[in-house]
Amino acid sequence: MKVPSSEKEWKKVIQGFSARWNLPNCAGALDGKRSEVLSIQVQNFTTTRGHSVLALVDDQYCFQYIDVGANGRASDGGVFSKSSLNSAIENNLLKLPPNAVFVADDAFPLKEYLLKPYSHTHTLNTKRKDF
Repeated sequence: MKVPSSEKEWKKVIQGFSARWNLPNCAGALDGKRSEVLSIQVQNFTTTRGHSVLALVDDQYCFQYIDVGANGRASDGGVFSKSSLNSAIENNLLKLPPNAVFVADDAFPLKEYLLKPYSHTHTLNTKRKDF
């Protein structure tokens, strides 16, 4: 697993997303998953602890980045905001091509480089849905 380290490597991923998924300028798909770990039983008391996993995959579902161990109570957006991936993107350390974006679900913040679907909390009229 390796995050692309040059603009050329990112362009290869972007070309893959464009060809396979018809998503131009997409450099990766980002999502989080919460997993529960059953703790050891101590004095007849067993607890479960949640951990969050944040992952970035390419067009072939290959992991490019993974962050494991954040508190399971944190939202995907919260885990992302504290991740080294977010820091690298915000500080332009990834050598992304201009206009490169990542796709994510509604749990992530909307940013210039992070696309997400319209929120389900707002009802759109037909004209806006069609847009």
